Amino acid sequence: MRVDEVQFAEQCHDQVQELARVAVGPVVTGLIGLPEALAEARFALDLAADLGIADTIVDAAEPALERLGRRIGDPALLTSFVRELLGPLLAVGPERARRLIDTLDVYLQCGCNKTEAAARLHVQSQTLYQRLDQIFALLGEDPTGSPRLAAVHLATRLYLGGAVDASAL
Repeated sequence: MRVDEVQFAEQCHDQVQELARVAVGPVVTGLIGLPEALAEARFALDLAADLGIADTIVDAAEPALERLGRRIGDPALLTSFVRELLGPLLAVGPERARRLIDTLDVYLQCGCNKTEAAARLHVQSQTLYQRLDQIFALLGEDPTGSPRLAAVHLATRLYLGGAVDASAL
């Protein structure tokens, strides 16, 4: 091969790498579950594109709650659920609500580890503490360790994942 052909091949390879995306579906133990795993992988890839997730590899397990929310099929039910759990946060205005809900979601994703959450949010620990104080005051309680924790986390994922129409809240 000539040098220009090699360079062309390398450029094509780089472009394909930038454009190619792969989705990984749920693990199956036999051929019977393969069609469903493939369908979930495709759905996760489409969902990632809708959510603006630019990862080259999309694991269907990561947006599991968002996948569920999109498939429930009753937007009014999802909207009511999110409003019930996050209503006081939503009442502070769209921009502030988004920041507070994003903060709460990251905190919950980090297993309620404040140091890790602050690092992931790229804020100082004191900023995170202040936001969490605001969030818990608005919600009326700190859901950490309460039976509501899973429901609150589900509501944040549905809201941030676009499973509910924010304008309907």
